[in-house]
Amino acid sequence: MKYNKEIINFDKNKYNFKKMVQNVFEVEDLEKIHEDYSYHSGLCTMQDNSNSIYHKRFYDKLRSGWSEFTDLYEGLIKNVIFPRYESGCVFQTTPTLRIHLVKNWATPEFHCDSQPGYNHPVGEKNYLLPLTECYGNNSLWVETEPNKGDYHPMRLNYGQVIEWDGNVLRHGNKINDTEKTRVSLDFRVLPKKYYKPKKNEQPSGTRKMRFIVGEYYKEL
Repeated sequence: MKYNKEIINFDKNKYNFKKMVQNVFEVEDLEKIHEDYSYHSGLCTMQDNSNSIYHKRFYDKLRSGWSEFTDLYEGLIKNVIFPRYESGCVFQTTPTLRIHLVKNWATPEFHCDSQPGYNHPVGEKNYLLPLTECYGNNSLWVETEPNKGDYHPMRLNYGQVIEWDGNVLRHGNKINDTEKTRVSLDFRVLPKKYYKPKKNEQPSGTRKMRFIVGEYYKEL
């Protein structure tokens, strides 16, 4: 079986996620937020990697009813992602914010999403949408085949989103020794043919939501 990593270009002026996130963070340059904010005294862990002030601002804004962002996200799903699935799909209700600060990491544990503890259903596809330059050790490192361990960094720019098989390919981060913080969004899509609500009762390892429409997933 071939595991593809396909880059999809989108209109960054039409889907201007970067500007929205900059406004919520109250910064002009996402790549330099490490200059104004110290994560904490040590390296972040899998348990606290979403505890920054920037994560709080982003998710608080979403919970308050950030319709401008939600409409843009669902528009991207509908017009860019959905046409790739002939039989339809369900998608992650809200995208995940990732911040990979300089001299730190974002997701230190190398894993695949279907493994115990993460519990994502088989067949799910991953999408990574960077809001900053994504390269080298500020990027996500992914193997080419399950359990091969030949990790390589994804190379992307704003205006691109990559589709890849994080469900079965192990991935994680290294210490960011570049000069730029990486800020990105990621989300998951499940083709309808793999959507089995009665088998998806086990919740996700991080969000504690069941993998069903109305909780982890949404349907257009």
